[in-house]
Amino acid sequence: MLEVAVETRCLKEAKRRGALLYKFSPRYCQGVPDRVLIHLGFTVFVELKRNKTGLMPGQVLRHKEMKAAGAEIHVIRTEDEFKALLDQIEERHARVSGKTGR
Repeated sequence: MLEVAVETRCLKEAKRRGALLYKFSPRYCQGVPDRVLIHLGFTVFVELKRNKTGLMPGQVLRHKEMKAAGAEIHVIRTEDEFKALLDQIEERHARVSGKTGR
């Protein structure tokens, strides 16, 4: 599946669940993840890739740098992986807030 198709489906799923999924493309800093996901008080970076496409060397370096500074980064290749990330955030929110379910 093309990256743009995954991106479109992820945007629809984010909207359906009330999450924000913003394009993140600072011109001055190459290699940063494609998107910023904000959901239920959690902010994570999302790198969208085609099924078999790996990270470019600059992305590997930037992701490593960002993780060392405390950022949470997820490489997403399918709509199902994105849904699982949203599920994970919702479960974390439930644990922190003491609530269960959506």
